[in-house]
Amino acid sequence: RYLAVNLMENPQPKVLVVDTEGSAAWEIIGAAEPAFSPDSRRVAFTLDSVPGAPAGNDNDQATLIVDIETGSTKLMATGESLNKPEWADNHTIVCSRNVDGTIWRIDIASGLTAQLTYPPYVFKYHPPLVSHEGESIAVTEAREFGNTWRLDLRDGELFQVTNTERFE
Repeated sequence: RYLAVNLMENPQPKVLVVDTEGSAAWEIIGAAEPAFSPDSRRVAFTLDSVPGAPAGNDNDQATLIVDIETGSTKLMATGESLNKPEWADNHTIVCSRNVDGTIWRIDIASGLTAQLTYPPYVFKYHPPLVSHEGESIAVTEAREFGNTWRLDLRDGELFQVTNTERFE
């Protein structure tokens, strides 16, 4: 019943969330990369800058969660440079970290973050894609013709799915 549109406008991006029945709309300035929770009750965004943080700092990004029905907001992972949020289930979000391309998990209830991947595996620029059952994610390396990997969210095992070196 809701639609989120990412508007990449200068000087700041914004997200427009619209009730498709025409009864409500919200505009969130400085937000990008909207992702609806599996139950469609909440939407997560990358917030471009955290209030009070120095401008132009890559570490000032945060994840913002908005409850669609009440309009209440929850600011999470401030200063972690996490972006491209994707819901693993109604309680967990996975994100890539802007600074080093690692993949992180955010627990919605506690707000705690946990790093899931470590260098040399760099998955910058591509959002993690969550499987339908929410038990694994697919990520692509941050290079031209990067390999795709599957990360099991239950045990943290990283499995290479493609081998692009043979195409180079």
